[in-house]
Amino acid sequence: MRDLLARVTGDPAVMWGRAIVGFGRQHLRCDTGRELDRMVTGTGCLYLKRLAEVDLAVLQDIVTRSVAHARAAQG
Repeated sequence: MRDLLARVTGDPAVMWGRAIVGFGRQHLRCDTGRELDRMVTGTGCLYLKRLAEVDLAVLQDIVTRSVAHARAAQG
């Protein structure tokens, strides 16, 4: 899984706090003027019961689309 996310984002795994692993970094500026950095892969959660039963090609497509959407929104 780590290799798939690193390959799609082009970035290594990074700890965000004590319990979250994310890939990629994105700087955001809100309409309120607030600025923050967040991981590119942190816009949603996907819960899987059995990783062994996941079609990795489909998962890679989902992650690729999500990363592309997040980066496009950044401008």
